Amino acid sequence: MKKISFAFLFCACSFLGAVEIEDILAFKNSGDSSAWYHELILDAYNPEKTAEAEELVLRAMSSPEISDEAFRLCAKILKPSASQKSLKVLPTLLTKDARVMPVFDVLISFDNPKVDELLLKLLNSKNKNIAIHSAYALGMKGKVEASQPLFNLAKSKDKNLSDSAVIALGHIGGADAFKALRALAKNRNTDKFLVNNALSEIREKFIAQKNMKAALAVSLSEEFRPALLSLAKLRGIKEMDKIFASENEVSRNAARIANTGRTYENSTELISKFDKLSDGAKAAAVRSFGLSGDKKFLKIIAPLLKDENDPVSIEAIYACAYIGDSSVAEKLAELAMSRDGSVYRPARYSLAYMNEPIDKILEAKYADKKDFRILEVLINRGNSKYRKELISRFFDENDSDRSDIIKVLERQVGYIGLSEMAEGFNKASPDVRKDCLRLFIKALSRDRNMDFRKKVFDETLSKADFSDGELETIKMRVLTATKKKK
Repeated sequence: MKKISFAFLFCACSFLGAVEIEDILAFKNSGDSSAWYHELILDAYNPEKTAEAEELVLRAMSSPEISDEAFRLCAKILKPSASQKSLKVLPTLLTKDARVMPVFDVLISFDNPKVDELLLKLLNSKNKNIAIHSAYALGMKGKVEASQPLFNLAKSKDKNLSDSAVIALGHIGGADAFKALRALAKNRNTDKFLVNNALSEIREKFIAQKNMKAALAVSLSEEFRPALLSLAKLRGIKEMDKIFASENEVSRNAARIANTGRTYENSTELISKFDKLSDGAKAAAVRSFGLSGDKKFLKIIAPLLKDENDPVSIEAIYACAYIGDSSVAEKLAELAMSRDGSVYRPARYSLAYMNEPIDKILEAKYADKKDFRILEVLINRGNSKYRKELISRFFDENDSDRSDIIKVLERQVGYIGLSEMAEGFNKASPDVRKDCLRLFIKALSRDRNMDFRKKVFDETLSKADFSDGELETIKMRVLTATKKKK
């Protein structure tokens, strides 16, 4: 597909003539002609024209008349064409916040030792935006020599500067970054969540390098509580259970994910203490029970299913997606009809993804209540016949839930069902036709290939009796390629 696109651009641009700096400076926003960009991006990849494209783009980017949008496009052209010449000019272009990101986007892709020197220098910039992007760039490039400067920046009282440095240290990895992050974990001003994430990333890098000794050192460090993810195998489930009873939220959050090998049989200690745990600890334990996949935990989970917005109940509802069965399907169906989104969303999720034969229960519930949320669950479970029911209710203007039905149909809209909608469209009122037209456009716009859109339109919507205005709207919105201004 890319080859076709580039071939088309080459043919189109061959008639445009050479790009001049005025073409770039005249570009203000996405509605203007961008023919110059398409021509120069091709030149950037052409060894014979790369230097010429780079020179023109740098001249344009240095002009005070260039718009931010044109500047951003020029930076994209520089990524494949930048040379030492660009490296001298780019630092002088960091004059506006809107232009900092495009410049650093080029620097990150620039593989040259001089770039690393420049980034280390910019890390000390008084402009916080530049310093933050420098930290990000050094992290993305994995520059080990930046560990100490980033450690210094991470001690800043400015949270944005500190956070960017911590994240970068995690990207870099290695012993120096690990040492820096352990020290930062003791700093009360440092974001502990980010430090733990960074340490986790370093641990994964050590494992990828097969340096298990270093990975274990991270896991056993006191500063890295989420290392319990790996300790599940090293110390066993009983050690994890003790942590659930603690009042350390970070530790509990780690332990609930450290589920390797958890079963109902080896969780007797945690089960015996469960009723006396705090709500936070109960929620963490329930998540762990669910993720274990052991359905024996359902006897603990089932009594916790309530139409209440509390963490323990919500976690219990989600757990049913993994260990639920027909015994809780009726209750979940009731919760799926709750007016509280924090309750019906997890219930709908669990019912849709529960790998159990519960469709008959849901069908009976829908036959009784006609609730649109149960209808959507049935469709999400692969009961395609209920899609026709959904479409039928969409065309019923007297349906009291029609506004919600439209929202469901927007989530469900695809190529399947378009033929049925086309038939209903012909008999619909003007207001319903407007809703229907919007859904047609949304369905067709899901595919980028214009030929495929037209094929779908011809094969599924040919039965629709469009007015001239409606047909023109569809053609303009989804069946006509956007014409470039010359």
